[in-house]
Amino acid sequence: MQPTGEDMEPKRKWREQLAAVEQRLQQVEADAQRRIRELTENLAARRELETFVAKVKGGELLAHAAELRARAEQTGNEVLKRFEGMQERALERMGIATRPQLAELGEQVSRLSRRLEKLSRQARRWGAAPGSKQAGSRASEETPSA
Repeated sequence: MQPTGEDMEPKRKWREQLAAVEQRLQQVEADAQRRIRELTENLAARRELETFVAKVKGGELLAHAAELRARAEQTGNEVLKRFEGMQERALERMGIATRPQLAELGEQVSRLSRRLEKLSRQARRWGAAPGSKQAGSRASEETPSA
């Protein structure tokens, strides 16, 4: 005996219901996998955060930061020295005096001014005017040449 249309109808409903249940099960399974992935990522992030907090509490990061700061300062000092060296070489090439050279020149001028003042006082003591021939000859006789 062949099934009639009425007999087929419950089977079709049953199959449609089974397909709907399978589809819903696939959706639930996909959603569950997504949530498991999210939880795993959150758990990994939480562990990473806990490790970071432990490092902060233990002072490990502060030590590392201090080391990095010291290295940065050392590198900065080296760069500054190199720059100053380049600046001095550039000034020398252009024929411009550097600060140390100007300081040395200033010291020499001060020494020469003191010597000149001393010679001028000696010339006044001898009674000759600083601009006369007599003062110049006496000064050259009494003082050693530089």
